[in-house]
Amino acid sequence: MADTICGGANDLFDKEQVSFQQLVAAELVAARAKYPQPFAAPIDGLRCAHDELIEALVKALKLRPNGDILHDLVQVAAMCQRTAEDCKMTQGK
Repeated sequence: MADTICGGANDLFDKEQVSFQQLVAAELVAARAKYPQPFAAPIDGLRCAHDELIEALVKALKLRPNGDILHDLVQVAAMCQRTAEDCKMTQGK
C-alpha cells in the first residue's frame, strides 16, 4: 500500500489550509479504493504502517525535507486507522 499517497492525499499537499486529519482521511479513502479487501487481522495493517514508518525514519536520518516525511506519516496514520476500523476496534467503517 506504499504507493496509495500518489492517488490519495497527494493532491492536497499543495493546498495551504489542509489539516493532517484531512490528509489522512483522503489517504484512507484512496487506500480503500485501491485495496478494497479489509485487513483480516491487526498484523496485516501493522505491517503496512511499519513499512511506512521505516520509510519516514530513513528520510529523517537522511535529513530530507519535512514534506517528504509528512507523506509517510500520513500513510502511517491512515493504515493505523484502517487497521482499527477493519478489525472492529472502533465504531468507524
